[in-house]
Amino acid sequence: MTRSFRNFLVVGGLAALANWGSRFIFQPFMNLSLAVVAAYVVGMLVSFTLNRLWVFEPSGRRIADEAVRFTLVNIVSFGLVWLITLGLAEMVFPAVGFTWHADAVAHGIGVVSPAAASYLGHRYFTFARSEGPAPPERASSPGGDLPLAVDMDGTLLRTDVLAEAMVAGLFHNPLSVIRALPLLRRGRAPFKARMAMIAPLEVARLPARGSLLTWLRAEKARGRPLYLVTAGAHDVAVRVADRFKIFDGVHASGDSVNLKGARKLAYLQQLFPDGFVYAGDSAADIAVWRGAAGVVIAGATRSVAGRARATGKPIEGEFDIGGAGLRAWRKTFRLHQWAKNLLLFAPLALSAQVSSPRAWIACVIGFVLMGIAASATYVINDLADLENDRGHRTKFARPLASGAIPVHTALAIALAMLVFAFVGAAILSPPFTLALAAYLVITLSYSFRLKRVALLDVMTLGVLYSIRLICGTLLAGAVFSPWLLTFSVFFFFSMSLAKRHVEVSTATSPPDQLLAGRGYKPSDAPLTLSLGVATSAAAVLIIVQYMVAEAFPSNVYAFPAALWIAPFLLALWICRIWLLAHRGELDDDPVAFAVKDKVSLGLGLLLGLAFLLARY
Repeated sequence: MTRSFRNFLVVGGLAALANWGSRFIFQPFMNLSLAVVAAYVVGMLVSFTLNRLWVFEPSGRRIADEAVRFTLVNIVSFGLVWLITLGLAEMVFPAVGFTWHADAVAHGIGVVSPAAASYLGHRYFTFARSEGPAPPERASSPGGDLPLAVDMDGTLLRTDVLAEAMVAGLFHNPLSVIRALPLLRRGRAPFKARMAMIAPLEVARLPARGSLLTWLRAEKARGRPLYLVTAGAHDVAVRVADRFKIFDGVHASGDSVNLKGARKLAYLQQLFPDGFVYAGDSAADIAVWRGAAGVVIAGATRSVAGRARATGKPIEGEFDIGGAGLRAWRKTFRLHQWAKNLLLFAPLALSAQVSSPRAWIACVIGFVLMGIAASATYVINDLADLENDRGHRTKFARPLASGAIPVHTALAIALAMLVFAFVGAAILSPPFTLALAAYLVITLSYSFRLKRVALLDVMTLGVLYSIRLICGTLLAGAVFSPWLLTFSVFFFFSMSLAKRHVEVSTATSPPDQLLAGRGYKPSDAPLTLSLGVATSAAAVLIIVQYMVAEAFPSNVYAFPAALWIAPFLLALWICRIWLLAHRGELDDDPVAFAVKDKVSLGLGLLLGLAFLLARY
């Protein structure tokens, strides 16, 4: 046991004591589930402070960056604590008849359970040293005259062809992928060949590693022989080589041999008995580097790059070391889109439950769970739309489309996030779980099919916003408002059309040609403009009708006349959104745009002040 781990356990014990003990302070004012949440926050603050000062070496990052990373690790740990505690207290202990301080014992077990996972997360993520990639360097060795064998997946390409084919097959031809799985009993090579047939990829759009490719072209120009040597399917490798036109030969996996690791080394030693230099990226390439005369590292993690350097072989070049950073994952998860889930709080703010702490805490937890589920669906949507995104004028730079994040890693994380969100939702509120399931089904239907159907796509987006309001109503225990739901359908239909209108009106394709991945043509711009403006006007009218028919006659508002500013501000903001959309200057979803736009934030502040004036 290392000293840092011992210190971590001591800090963990102190934080766990603060966590466990503070629950007794909180529980008289809330139920067990909410008390666990509040107690966990206390323990997390104690843990971050002591770990930073006593356990881990300085990372070189800003404290804010460390805090964000620490929070992400602890969100995962909290999920384990919450699920284990509630699972024991409400399911396991009642089933076995255990009653002695059941809540306290369950919480204690839940607190200590994720210790090892937390330590690894903080050591290798939160407080890992911030190091930039090593600069490319040329070796002073005869390796520069030897043949250069270049790996394809993850090295020349910023993605894995088999993973791309599997993901494409799962989304577009899942039964064929399932029928191909038995081929794995015969080895990976025949499975790769079958996947290449099931999901033929658009090789010209696969993201290449530009820095490495530039260097390879320079090597080719000075007369060095280059060979593409890959464990991928031969047909795909030939098409990749034809794309770049710099390779003197292509060597790939056959029907029975998977050209990877030790097999690849033996093959290269037979092919180049006088020696060779190898460019690779993964742990499987370590064996090849040990037998090579020189090393080129491209797209490797820092751990793999360190092992490659440890072979003692001359390093001819290093490119893109370190893998995806926090910014890439943040962009992929669309954390700024969590702003849409603030709609969960609207029914609470407008209801009689606005002063209930339990209702607020339930909505906060629901907000996080829905955000996690929504982020997972964004990842799945990006995976389903990879080919179209790579052909888009701006979306090609997204982390998944550009290859910054591996597709198989993204899919695994998305599935884990969905499981976490639904288990948490089931514990929080079964009705909320059903609404979240409806949100997921409709979102995935949109990703796979409905997004390609003109007008139905934006109607679906409007429904998804309404589901957020339904979720908020269920969590707050408020009464359903038909006015609020009707307004949301019209308003968000209009906002979704604004985003689509920008895509249609700025398209450079012929007027009668469908946009890639959409059901619209550039000639549809007048239709999207007129429908969007009309439905936004209807949304403003519904607000006025709500005020006259329900808000003014009720006793909820002390000064209801102040509400008249709401339709005026709303109409002003909507007109501005459509003006920007018509000019092609709206670069984001209108709701996400509003969170970053100073004018929108100012109008929102005025609207909030008007509401408070009317209410109190």
